[in-house]
Amino acid sequence: MHSRGSVGARASHAVRLLSALAAAVAMVFVTVAPAAASASPVTAASTSAVSTVAGGPVKTSLEGFSAGNIISDAVFTNTSTMTEAQIQAFFDSKVKTCLGGSDQWGPIICLKDYRTDSVNRPADAYCKGYTGAKGESAARIIHRVAQSCGINPQVLIVMLQKEQSLVTHTWPSAWRYDKALGQGCPDDAPCNPAYVGFFHQIYGAARQMQTYLEGKYFTWYAPGKTWNILYHPNRDCGTSPVLVANKATSALYYYTPYQPNAAALRAGYGTGDACSSYGNRNFYNYFTDWFGSTQATVPAPSGSAPLVLKVGVDIFYISQGTRYHITPEDWSEYRAKFGDPKIVASVSSYADGGDTSRLVRNSRTGEIAYFTEGKTHRFSSCELIVAWGANCYARVEMSDSDFRRIGSGPEISRFARLAAGGTIHQIEGRTLVPLYDDAAATAANDGVLPFAAVMAPAQQKSFTVRPRVQFAPGQFVSSSGSDKVYLATQDGRTLHVPTWDLIKDMGLPRTKITVPAAALDHYSGGELQPVVQCAGVFYAPSGTGMRRLSSGNTTGIAETSLDASACARLRLETTPTISQLFVRFAGTDAVLHVAGGVTRHVATTDQVRALNGGYYPPIMELSAGTATAFVTGAAYTSPGTLVRADGTEEVWLVDGRVQLLHLPDWETSVAFGLGRTVSVEDPTVLSAFPRGGDVLTRVVCSGIRYQASGGAFARDDASPTAPATELAPETCQALGVG
Repeated sequence: MHSRGSVGARASHAVRLLSALAAAVAMVFVTVAPAAASASPVTAASTSAVSTVAGGPVKTSLEGFSAGNIISDAVFTNTSTMTEAQIQAFFDSKVKTCLGGSDQWGPIICLKDYRTDSVNRPADAYCKGYTGAKGESAARIIHRVAQSCGINPQVLIVMLQKEQSLVTHTWPSAWRYDKALGQGCPDDAPCNPAYVGFFHQIYGAARQMQTYLEGKYFTWYAPGKTWNILYHPNRDCGTSPVLVANKATSALYYYTPYQPNAAALRAGYGTGDACSSYGNRNFYNYFTDWFGSTQATVPAPSGSAPLVLKVGVDIFYISQGTRYHITPEDWSEYRAKFGDPKIVASVSSYADGGDTSRLVRNSRTGEIAYFTEGKTHRFSSCELIVAWGANCYARVEMSDSDFRRIGSGPEISRFARLAAGGTIHQIEGRTLVPLYDDAAATAANDGVLPFAAVMAPAQQKSFTVRPRVQFAPGQFVSSSGSDKVYLATQDGRTLHVPTWDLIKDMGLPRTKITVPAAALDHYSGGELQPVVQCAGVFYAPSGTGMRRLSSGNTTGIAETSLDASACARLRLETTPTISQLFVRFAGTDAVLHVAGGVTRHVATTDQVRALNGGYYPPIMELSAGTATAFVTGAAYTSPGTLVRADGTEEVWLVDGRVQLLHLPDWETSVAFGLGRTVSVEDPTVLSAFPRGGDVLTRVVCSGIRYQASGGAFARDDASPTAPATELAPETCQALGVG
């Protein structure tokens, strides 16, 4: 561990503070991990995994690790765990054979054989002092320092191992002892001479831990509060909130201001990922592997006073000299864990703690939890307690033994049930949103089925339950006894699905759930159209997904706007885009243009090109059944027919080459045998066709000139130079020319 100012603002602040208070407070620590011997002294970082050394354990699980309660205060400060002889025997067991010899720093001596001189240290507010002696063993120094400074010798042993691997090392160089715990040894400068040497390292580190526990100068990770603790010195790796439960855990975070991420925890003693740090993980690993639980076990004393007392009809829970009146709604939980009450005449000798609450606090560790269904469920922050409709400070204070008697369950989340086995509700402000099934709950919790504790009636009163249930995003549903299928949206609509083929062509799975009709109450109706809008962009079915309409909704179909969660389920195809929608349904070769809200058959490829701005477009190949989702309109007018744009009086002759020829007068129409029958078209449709000049009664078909009169066309070879209108072959055929 090293005092350094590069740990961040907190460490920099500590360095400045220590400069002013050097007589009272030692230097700030940052954890290092064990490192094998090398050719030169190397400072290991807290972001290094454990090196492989003799006697090193291999742990495959960190079950029980809690970032907010790494070790209890009672265990951290228990000085009676090992005698000097037991410490020595422990060291002997970890290294059977020391390699010995020497290197450039002097003789190689293993910890079990190591001896050094200690010096006098005066007593102060943190340690009782130390009387120096010649040639003291490492075991003796650790035991004496532990008694002087009130730190568990096992803690010091674990720190030695995770810092320099000294407990299990078979060839440790002398420099490892000089900076055994990194006390006063910055990463970027030589060690402070006042802290060089094994004795100074052990005494200095133990004293420093007491300054952390005091909490007078070090308050950044104060217990009982939630802190956003980094995963790694690289801040891009992020943080997560940790409710620090006690002073000992707080001290470890001053020592190493990082928590292990999921990859580090999965790795045991090994390497996680680029965002893993290992100092606090390795402390927990070594301690539990070598010495057992980091949490004190405090059995209930024999013949202890009853925990539950009854006066008349009132029942009380007794905790640490305080009585709490057990409410009827809480009685079943307390009775199951603490038994039937003892009848007494009075409880007035106990302080009045008011009514019980489902919010309970371990008075030793500071952990606050929700007491429900026979377990305590930890809250990660006061903000979450408030979100549950509770008060951070209206709680029952429990002794550690009572708290642990209940037993712990999963942590509280922003999801709750109103009864055991009931529907999961998501907490949104003061509203409880009922989630129809596990799929809906999983989707609401970023893909993981959340734990949902049963919320007590007292907290339920703070909320309004939304009457409308929420399905998973993009969920298709049908009500019992009906064959109609609907898309249920997150914003409260049930959109009727006209055909499953449309769903297939939109690229969605054709699966649905059948629900009671009441589950669809409070939803508004609607129709799922083949054109949808997502975030202001329009899409149409392509057969495998939804193709983007680059020029907006040119189809004339009233689009269906979908919420973000439904849109997220669609396979949105952004390239290539289409400006006009042309479709072809399975089982037919007909190409249909979707415009004006209907599908219209386009007879020729030239017409298709003209309608699409001059080039042939992608055709969306759709299932046969999807045709029922569209409204069928009239085919585009054929060559040799008359048309006009809606709202105008000009009449045009449709030429086969996909152009419009202007009809100058009705006499010409009569001459052609067309009379006054005119198709009225949408102006936007006709605007796609190029316009020609006036059509004349003298025409040219296949190079031969004809004169129209009374619906007949007579060959006219006598006027080879007279003006004439050349018609496309399709138009000549339609008019019966030749």
